[in-house]
Amino acid sequence: DFANGWAGPNYHLLQGIEHSLSLVPKVSCGSMNADEEAGDLICDASTVPSPVEEAGDVKTVYLVRHGESTNNVSKRDWKEVKKCKVPTGAQCGSILSLLTVPMDTDLSPIGEQQVAAQRMQLEEANFLQECNPQLIVHSPLKRAKRTCYGLFEGTSAVVEEFRDLHEKNVSEHVGLADMKKRIQKFTSWLLARPELRIILVGHSAFFRAMLGISKIENCEVRKCSLSPSGQWTDLGYLFRGGSHLVTPPEVRSCPQPSRDPESCTNMSRVSSCPN
Repeated sequence: DFANGWAGPNYHLLQGIEHSLSLVPKVSCGSMNADEEAGDLICDASTVPSPVEEAGDVKTVYLVRHGESTNNVSKRDWKEVKKCKVPTGAQCGSILSLLTVPMDTDLSPIGEQQVAAQRMQLEEANFLQECNPQLIVHSPLKRAKRTCYGLFEGTSAVVEEFRDLHEKNVSEHVGLADMKKRIQKFTSWLLARPELRIILVGHSAFFRAMLGISKIENCEVRKCSLSPSGQWTDLGYLFRGGSHLVTPPEVRSCPQPSRDPESCTNMSRVSSCPN
């Protein structure tokens, strides 16, 4: 009775309010939940696309570290020598190569095998068809170039070399230069490019610093994203590299079954295993 008594003299006021509400634009949500059935429409902010998502400015980037290089082999030899082991003549030559500047080394025989094995995996997975890269960028160093063309030769994507996409140099190792500046320069260059699907072929130290990760194996293929603000996000590996592609001779076990168990004094080294 009170409501009816109040509404009578205020009828025209109520009509005005109702008309005003009808002019307010309605919000359409991408999805609805069970609460809507009870008359409450609840909008989930995650269902409303952001301006960045609508514009499609987030770049999808695939990182590929080069296959094993002769430099990687030299570093392993040096680690062996530091364990107070007497180096062989080949190891001495290998270790001395670490003193060359710049360290522009080729792929090792294992590295060549890694590239061939990874290309086979990528082809079996239709990787290039699925990711449909618009741009492939590689380091100026030989091991990265060889990996790039070994994996992606024949693609219709634009292939470019970026001078500053090289491995950590001597100045950066001793603290005279900061690799972060190179990463910022490279990131800015990528952001200025129109391509949204990109493959990078480069080096471990550069990629680890760029993504904030601890390890990337030789010839590993990794996925990440680059936001319009320059933020890199690691999305994990797609195809493993290193020993997952090619098992180095020194870590292969004996063929099984073995007729002569005593022929392997060290099951972790193939040098003592029968061929």
